[in-house]
Amino acid sequence: MFRGSVSYVTGTHSFKVGFNTRHGEESHGVSFLNNPLRYEFATPEFPFAVTQFGTPRNSHHISNDLGIYAQDQWTIDRLTLNLGVRYDHINAYYPDQSHPGDLALEHFGASATRFVPAFDVARRDNVPNYHDIVPRLGAAYDLFGDGRTAIKATLGKYVLPVGTSIAEEVNPLNALQLETRRRWYDLPFQGGNGNFVPDCNFDNFDANGECGPIEDPQFGRPDRTQRFAPNVLEGWGTRGYQWQTSVSLQQELAQGWSVEVGYFRTWYRNHIAADNQLIGPDDFDPYYIVAPEDPRLGGLSGQRLDGLYTITPEALARGRDNLVMLAKDLPGGDVMGQWFNGVDFTFNGRLDNGVTLGGGVSTGSLSFNECFVIDNPQQARPGYCDVRTPWSAGTQVKFNGAVPLPYDTQVSFVFQNLAGRPWESLYQAGQNPVERALIEEQLGRPMAVSQEEIQLFPAGNGTGEVTLGSTFNFTGSTFYEKRLSQLDLRFTKIFHVGNARIRGWFDIFNVFNHVSATNLVANYSAPGLPYPRVAQVMGGRLLKFGGQFDF
Repeated sequence: MFRGSVSYVTGTHSFKVGFNTRHGEESHGVSFLNNPLRYEFATPEFPFAVTQFGTPRNSHHISNDLGIYAQDQWTIDRLTLNLGVRYDHINAYYPDQSHPGDLALEHFGASATRFVPAFDVARRDNVPNYHDIVPRLGAAYDLFGDGRTAIKATLGKYVLPVGTSIAEEVNPLNALQLETRRRWYDLPFQGGNGNFVPDCNFDNFDANGECGPIEDPQFGRPDRTQRFAPNVLEGWGTRGYQWQTSVSLQQELAQGWSVEVGYFRTWYRNHIAADNQLIGPDDFDPYYIVAPEDPRLGGLSGQRLDGLYTITPEALARGRDNLVMLAKDLPGGDVMGQWFNGVDFTFNGRLDNGVTLGGGVSTGSLSFNECFVIDNPQQARPGYCDVRTPWSAGTQVKFNGAVPLPYDTQVSFVFQNLAGRPWESLYQAGQNPVERALIEEQLGRPMAVSQEEIQLFPAGNGTGEVTLGSTFNFTGSTFYEKRLSQLDLRFTKIFHVGNARIRGWFDIFNVFNHVSATNLVANYSAPGLPYPRVAQVMGGRLLKFGGQFDF
């Protein structure tokens, strides 16, 4: 990384120009396995599968970032302006490389990859090649000219970091699937000889001898099933970005005490989405299910869920050829958007006796809309494609303070109250025979997949977990864990020994020993099974001693 800047300061101006640049190289490798075959047994006497491995694999990617900026702080009477603009550029590529890579050849020889033949990958540039001009603006106004009341506002554009992520995604070496299973029919009643050795030609990926065909047709092949439209990889203003704006009022209440209330908004642009070129909306058939009767599902228990779709066997057999596009280039894709609105109230101050207090309340709500169809009509399922998290789920209460005591002693605290984790609502439709029979009766055919992942609860009253990229994952819930509360204390004592000073402290974390879930596995399975399952809880009460010696 390199950076530099130069400033020019006068009475009313503070002008600065500068640059920063970064060169990054990433290598990714999958280790060599000394045996490219793994035998699998259901019991010690019942072999049933063999897994073939195509390791090792190595890939290399390079990115270069450049930022050039200019900013000026300008004071006009009671108004202070911060004006800035920035040029952002990133270019990434992968160089010429081979499989097996040089490292694999050096250590294991050309025969290291038994099931994947050697091949070369030619260099590919501009994956991506982005140019962006981003403004950053700020203003502060002394409302009454007494320095006690200020109105502040900001507006800024920020591009999403990319690095070598796209170069990795388009590199054929990373498309290699390095393992696949195939059934093993060894026992005499299956047509085998019962010698516990898979008698078949593993270099033949079709069924032969005691082995069935490989389960993953992509095994050992560098064919990419996902590609990018040209305007997603290059251009000005193509990269995903976000706008951030805020307006706040800061007021001094008394000497050493102030409060601030502010409104914040963030919105995202240049969403991308993947369109499978081999299928379309006509390749999906509608169906419904009846939600399980379970009081934990609230009013949804036993109700009919419509608007569900499953792919046809013919379309599933076509495979995948995803074209990653800007969502706005897809029919109806201009509705896709993500927004966050938040409000903060904070205060801080200091009393004459040295007591300090601070804290406040922040709340916010995330909205996301993807109510348009790419391939599966279920994507635009009414009530489920428009995410709006409740403000309560984004509300946080935090306080901190310090109280000086006699004899160079001090006690300080931090308290926080946060929203509990949401219960996710993903459900595997068709996982039980009765439900599967109901679905196949409506379809008039067997399901093309073993089960379909659907969302039980509408997202409107729940929480949306959004991934900016080629996929968007949502989980909605009307239920949350109890709010998380935690109080931490620190007791500090200072001892003077000659010209030296010893500062010792004693910490108590989670004073009330509250136990709240911080991570859940909350996919619903069936009545009687745990829902949700707690995967992680906040740490229990913890005592900690520490010290510092200054001389």
